Amino acid sequence: KLAAARGAQVLESAVRGNPDLDKFQLRVVELITDARVPILKLESSEKVAIDVSFNNTMPLHNSKLLRSYANLDIKVQHLGRLVKWWAKKRCVNDAHEGTLSSYSHILLVIHYLQHVGMLPNLQDKRLLEPGAIANAGIDELVDGVHDVWFMDPERATCQPVIKRWVETAPENATLHGLLAGYFRYFAYEFPLHSQVASIRHPTGLVEKPKYFRDVAAAKLAVRANDTSTVFSDYFLEVSAAEVLVETPVPEAEEDDPPDCDIKPDVNDGSSDRDDAAAAEAGDSVEPVRPQAEAEVEDGPRLPKPEHHLQQQLSNRQLFCIDDPMELGRTLGCTFQGGERIVYEMRRACELFKG
Repeated sequence: KLAAARGAQVLESAVRGNPDLDKFQLRVVELITDARVPILKLESSEKVAIDVSFNNTMPLHNSKLLRSYANLDIKVQHLGRLVKWWAKKRCVNDAHEGTLSSYSHILLVIHYLQHVGMLPNLQDKRLLEPGAIANAGIDELVDGVHDVWFMDPERATCQPVIKRWVETAPENATLHGLLAGYFRYFAYEFPLHSQVASIRHPTGLVEKPKYFRDVAAAKLAVRANDTSTVFSDYFLEVSAAEVLVETPVPEAEEDDPPDCDIKPDVNDGSSDRDDAAAAEAGDSVEPVRPQAEAEVEDGPRLPKPEHHLQQQLSNRQLFCIDDPMELGRTLGCTFQGGERIVYEMRRACELFKG
């Protein structure tokens, strides 16, 4: 990350101070070095936004995947542009302000189109014969961790899958209807609090606890250098048992008194009279101090895997989106940002009614 940040700083200085680059007519908008991936934001004279990052190859694979989806149907491109334009106009397209990035909005568009049958799942390996998977796309793990495979629609191996999808896809879908359905789905139907939206999972939705447990299991397998089974089915059915070890409830000791023997402290006024008599006699009354509470052990009370799971759940409250390429990366928004997005989507639904 330090090397990437330094590269972004060098490029910023070059764009600002090198007259030979004036012919490109680029303007530095912002340099972000404290993000997960340092980025230099530029803008051309035609107001085209350009983001430059260093030492980060994952966006290349993400872009190829999104381009493959966009090339399947022209409506995908048009709907994506409309949603991005709407999000920009309604100010709900900035992750730094707690809403969703443009990339996240596009992932939601693809998720919705898969939900209504307008797009296939290009990352579902079950659609191909086992022997055809390697020839259908780039079958490799980037950095030994991230599975970037997807079916390339232009390859001959994938043509039977694409043909079956074309035969079953809705024929009369209009752009107007898809946009209205998109707003209605995320405003009223999408389970914001409990599910993760995923364009690579066969069902499109994964319960949050299961998702983060499966990610933890995959990461454990990567650390153990055992990726033979993790990426054949990213969301493992048995991962919860492998990662989360339940802690048994401790049994009561023999000397522990039962709860029913605890009696309430009833004040009959006798202690107050004794204190008053002692004060008249000139004796000092020592205040009764509460018994010191038992020391609480430092650290989380839950088992570490479960503690980490709860942290993940709290960090992505609304619109939790699975990154289709990068293992364990989720996109989402804050609770307040999610409320703003839902409000704007419901507002859009009302406008469509008119």
